[in-house]
Amino acid sequence: MKQLFTLCMLIPSIAVVGQTTQRNGLAEEFANMYCSPCKPFFDRYHPTLVSLNANDTAAHLNAITYQMDYPAPDFSYNLHASQRHDYYTLLGIPDLRVNGQGISTASTAAQLYTALDTSRNSPSSFIITGTYIVNAANNTLNIDIKIHPLSNMTGTYKVHTAIIERHYNNPASTVAMYEYYNVMRRMFPDGNGTTEPNWTANTAKTYSYQQSYTVTNPPAPGSFDFWGDPLLTDVIVFVQDSATRMVMQSQLIRQGEPLGITTQDPMVTLECFPNPAKDYIGFSFRTKEAGNYKLEIVDLNGRCVKAADYTLASGRHQLRIATDGMASGCYIARLSDKNGTVQKRISVLPTGLN
Repeated sequence: MKQLFTLCMLIPSIAVVGQTTQRNGLAEEFANMYCSPCKPFFDRYHPTLVSLNANDTAAHLNAITYQMDYPAPDFSYNLHASQRHDYYTLLGIPDLRVNGQGISTASTAAQLYTALDTSRNSPSSFIITGTYIVNAANNTLNIDIKIHPLSNMTGTYKVHTAIIERHYNNPASTVAMYEYYNVMRRMFPDGNGTTEPNWTANTAKTYSYQQSYTVTNPPAPGSFDFWGDPLLTDVIVFVQDSATRMVMQSQLIRQGEPLGITTQDPMVTLECFPNPAKDYIGFSFRTKEAGNYKLEIVDLNGRCVKAADYTLASGRHQLRIATDGMASGCYIARLSDKNGTVQKRISVLPTGLN
């Protein structure tokens, strides 16, 4: 019998004060596993996203990567990625759009930081809320979205909904780019989005999608399959002005707590990435309450090789620990507080191995 997991983010009631709200910036990267120039850009771009806590709702910065079909079809390439590529009439990759506007991929890390950081500075006239439910019993995804405009607007707008896979490892890359983050696997209704010609202040529009899913590692180029567990995916919704290509608002919709998790558990899940790890191990988890937490890496003989203590608020967190001094092999990562412990098996690559 399959176990049912239901994950959701509750839709809050909306109280409008004034006619603007916080903007969540959106970064859209276009890349390919065989693209030589994509690797040096990734080496500057991804650490910048990490430093800004992208795809954490508190950071007000969201990121999507679309994998392309040139110089050869990427495993994660599909029609919806192609439709986003054609929307921007791109001439080559890598390419980066921040709030829909082109940013040079020759930018330094400092310039990328500035572009991403300022993407969330100007106010927005949209509030986006929603739920994302993964039903593992019948292999379906269920998405419900509400977009609340704060002003009257007329024009040509697009509403886009993307499911992104947080992380996967692709050892088949020919350019030593093996770790992939925030990769789009499907959009709704497709990569062209839903056209909205006007918005009426304080009159919300709703969108609902249900879709079956398949996991295949690696996916066939052109498919919408996930690389891994769909419980490790998120939804990003954004509103775009087609006349200017400006992304006017974006929203990350994370999964909530799966059914069956006891209230005594301090964390719902502990995710480790990349896995296997090379230079560092990243950790993503949600705490149920504020308090003191210990993160440990233990070898298979029970010896602690790394440890760190944190005082954390309730909510989602991302941490990283360097692997320097660690031998290659298998380890157990443990995160604990006064209520209990969660753990995850991880692997560390030999030094010098990509």
